[in-house]
Amino acid sequence: MADVFGRYASILAAVLIMLLGSGICTGAPTYAYGVLLLGRGFQGLACAGLNIIVRTILADRVTLRENAKNWSIFALVGGVSYGLGPVIGGYLTKANWRWCFGINLPVGALALLAIVIMLRKELLGPQPIRELDETDETGWRAHFVTRLKTIDVAGQALFISGFGLIILALTWGGVTYPWKSAAVIIPLLVGSLLAGCFFLWERVLRPGRTEPKWMTRQRPMIPWILLSNRDIGIIFYSECANGMAMFAGNSSDKAGLQLLYFTPGLGVGVYLCAFLCNRWPRMTFPPLFISTAVEAIGIGVLAVALHAEQKGTIFGMMALVGVGTGLRFMVAPLHGIGIFNAHRASIIGLMAVATPLGGTVGLAIMSAVFNNVSGLDTKAIDFSALRTQSAGMEEQTILNIEVRAPRLLARRI
Repeated sequence: MADVFGRYASILAAVLIMLLGSGICTGAPTYAYGVLLLGRGFQGLACAGLNIIVRTILADRVTLRENAKNWSIFALVGGVSYGLGPVIGGYLTKANWRWCFGINLPVGALALLAIVIMLRKELLGPQPIRELDETDETGWRAHFVTRLKTIDVAGQALFISGFGLIILALTWGGVTYPWKSAAVIIPLLVGSLLAGCFFLWERVLRPGRTEPKWMTRQRPMIPWILLSNRDIGIIFYSECANGMAMFAGNSSDKAGLQLLYFTPGLGVGVYLCAFLCNRWPRMTFPPLFISTAVEAIGIGVLAVALHAEQKGTIFGMMALVGVGTGLRFMVAPLHGIGIFNAHRASIIGLMAVATPLGGTVGLAIMSAVFNNVSGLDTKAIDFSALRTQSAGMEEQTILNIEVRAPRLLARRI
């Protein structure tokens, strides 16, 4: 959308959709859970759009060096927000859960005014579309409806439904439903099939293809040259590793405070990445390689520290993992843009998918490991009691579950 209709129209639409979703969530009745889900859906759509559009704007009209500098600032601000957001959200939740959504309304309104007043004339407009015989010299000349017809609706439908079903299956597996149940297997198989169809469809839309006349103006959602490129595949895989989320079993405000240990490391990682990309050796490979090693070491030691309940080591390793995450926070899209500068929006969008996908896979793996090690599954134990217990009784409830689990296993044997 950022290429078809321009940066200004896209970011304006994303902010408006965010305001709409936040307003729906803020005013959602407690007895109408569907209304809250609707609002969250709008928020998710807007957040995904803002994430990609803002990063695309940062990469417009600048050299790779300036782009790295812009991304450094953006990553640092984003990293601080990741640390402060849960803290603020935790205290807002203690006051009233509606404030978690209502806080977006004044912030979004100010952002809307800033975009209209300050950025309207600065942002790139609609980009030339090859399928409409537009070039850099001619600029964009097709009308709104004509450009609308170039959107790859089929590709987007296959992508969203395919990967959505895969994520749903990985989220349900071993937690809501057993891995062998139809509720997990069917979405996983159908999602994999649709995802495969997505790749085939994008291949059909590649340049130089032969297709029916009604497809000649279709613009691929993700160009086939990106999907078939080795480097893009490797950095997509590396971005999936950034999707791991860590949390502790405390109240919302205390859990947010613990995430602040992650923030200083993130800032150090972002600075190191900017130095390696801009100063010496001015390459993207070193931060990619170093970040992978640092994250692996940090997460490995963190797992041991969590088992031993060593808080000092836990917080230190959270900072170290933050360094690894910061090193990789901007380098993967920067590497892709360096190779395919004309496909900036597509590169950034593809990398943006990797993080939540990797996080979902990571959570699925952790859930499976926990269930296998603990001996608990979705049928053996009723966890609903945890939702109704006060904070002071949660430990006793968990202890009761731990005592009951071996007995249930002994009965099965």
